[in-house]
This record gives sequence, structure tokens and C-alpha cells, in this order.
Amino acid sequence: MSRLDRVLVSDNWLVEWGAVSLWGLKRDVSDHCPIIVRYDDHDWGPKPFRFNNHWLLNNSFVKVVEKEWASYQVSGWSGYVLKEKMKKLKVALRKWNKEV
Repeated sequence: MSRLDRVLVSDNWLVEWGAVSLWGLKRDVSDHCPIIVRYDDHDWGPKPFRFNNHWLLNNSFVKVVEKEWASYQVSGWSGYVLKEKMKKLKVALRKWNKEV
């Protein structure tokens, strides 16, 4: 059996990324195995906020949004106020999603 499925890296790449893990996935259609190079310690930035449409079906959702939005006191120009209120609302909705 030959080993065709490999990952090649340079010394510079190893210095930059350090310890990584390789995951060999199962073959599907091809005679090659897909390989995933995984690095868990890299900071990819904040996770994006995901809105779930089924939240709209919950009777308390609109009340939570209205209550939270009205409670935020942010001053500044309109775009800044909107951005800051959305950031705070995101935190409240994540908490509400876990609780409800």
C-alpha cells in the first residue's frame, strides 16, 4: 500500500504554527483520504452571531428584545449607538437562548 496522502510543510511553517494535529478522514469516492490540518490555539477572532428564525416563534423573544434594547443607555453618534446596542443585545440573546 503506498502513502499518497501526505502533508508537506517547511521549517518556517513549523516555526510559525508550532504543534498541529493531522486528521485522516475516510475515503469516499476517491482513492485518496482527505487530511485535515488542525491548529486549535490560533485566535480566529470573535465567533459570528447567528440569528435563529425559530426564536421568532417564542412568545418571550420580542419582549426580551424590547426590554433589553430600552435598558441600554449609550451616547454618541447614531452609528456608534446602534453598534453598541447590537453588541449588548447579542450577549443578552445568547444568554436567553441558553436559558430558554
